[in-house]
Amino acid sequence: MNSDDTVLEIGGGIGILASVASQVCKSVISFEGCESSVKIAQAIKELNSLSKVKFVPNLVSGDGSEKQFALYENFMMNSTERTLGEEKSIHTVTSVSLKSALECRPDILVVDIEGGEKDLFYKIHPGALRSCRHIIVETHDHIVGLSGLNRLFMDLSACGFCYEPRIPNNHIVTFTNMALEGERKW
Repeated sequence: MNSDDTVLEIGGGIGILASVASQVCKSVISFEGCESSVKIAQAIKELNSLSKVKFVPNLVSGDGSEKQFALYENFMMNSTERTLGEEKSIHTVTSVSLKSALECRPDILVVDIEGGEKDLFYKIHPGALRSCRHIIVETHDHIVGLSGLNRLFMDLSACGFCYEPRIPNNHIVTFTNMALEGERKW
């Protein structure tokens, strides 16, 4: 990340990554489906006088449809996937489409949505991701299985992104826009 970058985060939790990134980047927009997590993120933003980060209390999905969103005791497990254990409560929420979220033209897209990554890029028009230099995804194979991981890789490949082997980090995977490959800034 650099000072010219706009970062879009999907699944921002309590805003730690977005808050840190906002100190380096031009701007950060962070979507989170759990309102109580967004309130904590806002408090962190205010306590640290962070002006370049915006927290949006909404889910992002591939199609922008209504979703069942499960809240768990461990807020880091909140998800549209209901295979994680005993949920505290389930809410029906309207999501923002990925295409709409991408209107900010991010240089870097960060995704951590507890299994929702398997469907996020399905049928997205490759042009919608054209501004992204990198897409960083926390994968959840224990939720989506190998077929879900395969779908994620295939969908991003169809959009012109390639797995970046120089940045291995266990279950956090980086994809590079092959059209911008010459602009690597590692």
